[in-house]
Amino acid sequence: MGDGLGPMIAVLLLGLSGRKGMAWFLVIALITAFLLNHFIPAIRRQGEQGVYNEGEKDTGLSKDTVKKGVIYGLSLLVMIVVMRSLVHIGLTNFIPLYVEEYLHGSKEYGALLLTVFLLSGAVGTIVGGPAADWIGRKKVIVLSFLLVTPLLWLFLFSSGTWTLPLAALSGFVLISTFSVTVVYAQELIPHNVGLASGLTLGFAFGVGALGGLAFGAAADVWGIPAVLKVICLLPIPALLLALALPDEKKDQGDASLDL
Repeated sequence: MGDGLGPMIAVLLLGLSGRKGMAWFLVIALITAFLLNHFIPAIRRQGEQGVYNEGEKDTGLSKDTVKKGVIYGLSLLVMIVVMRSLVHIGLTNFIPLYVEEYLHGSKEYGALLLTVFLLSGAVGTIVGGPAADWIGRKKVIVLSFLLVTPLLWLFLFSSGTWTLPLAALSGFVLISTFSVTVVYAQELIPHNVGLASGLTLGFAFGVGALGGLAFGAAADVWGIPAVLKVICLLPIPALLLALALPDEKKDQGDASLDL
C-alpha cells in the first residue's frame, strides 16, 4: 500500500513545497521504525514457538540434504521472480514518463495511473494468497503470467476511460504472485526460510533493479514506447518458466511439492 500511495503523495508534496517537501517522508519512516521496534519482539516469540516451521513435514527434506529437484525448482522460481521484477520495476519507472512525454498528460495523471497500478497489486497479493491455497501455488503463478501479457498490451495502447481499469487489472494480476512465490520458495527449503525469502525478495528484486538501469539506457536510444513494448513481452518467458515448475500434490491432506 505504501508503494502504491507513494507516487501520489510525492506529487502532492512536490507541488506544495518542492524537493524540501520530501522531508515529510521522514515522519512516515520514524513512525514505521517505532512500530517495528514495538512489534518485532512479539514476532520473534512466535518464531521461537515454531509457528513458521510447520512446512518442514511437507517435503520430507532433512537439514543436511538438498535434493536436485529442490535446486531445480528454486532456480526456476528465482528466474521467474527476476522476470517479474523487471516488468514491475520497468512499468513503475516508465509509466509516469510515458504519460507525460508521449501522451502529453499531466504529472498528476501519471502518478494516478501508477498509484492505481500499485494499489491494485496490493489487493492482488491479498487475493493471490488464498487463491494459491485453494488451487495451488503453481497454477496461480502460471495463470498470472498467462493473463498479464494481454492486459499489459491493452493498457499500453488504451486511451480514455479504459486506461485506469486496465492499469488496475494489470497491477492486480502481475503483483498477485509476490507472496505466493515467497511461500513457494519456503516450502522448497523449509529449514532455510530466511534463505528462501532472501532469494525471492532480496536477490531477485536486486537483479530486477539492475535491469531497470538497462531499460533506462535503452530508452535513451530507442525511446520509452519501444522499451515499454519489450517490458510487456517479458511475462511470456516467465510463463514458460512457470510451466516448468515442480507440480504440487496432495499428501495426507497437506499440499506439498512433487520433486
